[in-house]
Amino acid sequence: MLPRQTDAGPLESNFGATLRRRRRSDRKLIPSVGYGVRMAEPVMGTEDDVVGSRVVAFVLDHVVSFVGAVALGVAFALPFGEAGIWLGVPLGLFGYFVVLEGLFGQTVGKKLVGVVVVRRSGEPCGMGASVVRNLLRLVDGFLSYAVGLVVMLLTDDRQRIGDLAADTVVVRAR
Repeated sequence: MLPRQTDAGPLESNFGATLRRRRRSDRKLIPSVGYGVRMAEPVMGTEDDVVGSRVVAFVLDHVVSFVGAVALGVAFALPFGEAGIWLGVPLGLFGYFVVLEGLFGQTVGKKLVGVVVVRRSGEPCGMGASVVRNLLRLVDGFLSYAVGLVVMLLTDDRQRIGDLAADTVVVRAR
């Protein structure tokens, strides 16, 4: 469903999500989801403090995403057979990170350890940047994510290859 302008001002969709303007002069839209769910507020300048938290979030997220991906694979296998598994599992693994980071800046693991993905400017990550940073997990993931960890440790803002390409950083959340 496409967002629609309401009399109250924010753009709304039928899914309960709203997009609101940060300031009148700012044309960028910030995601805000109904039912009391809000994006975490980033604490800029804390990039160096989050490497350990990112590793813990990585482990937690891979457990959660694996369970979800297997469930999606089974659901796709019912109508499509074995081909459904080959479609559902990767879609679940990729979709978990893209959707949660794109909409909220946080996956379940990142939420639990108190970090958030944002653009280097401090703005929300957004879906486009989330797709870019997560497509590059394929490169970061070589040698059991050793490539991503080494690149993260060597960059000033502790960015992995996906973060560098998407112009994002992971920082502490308030």
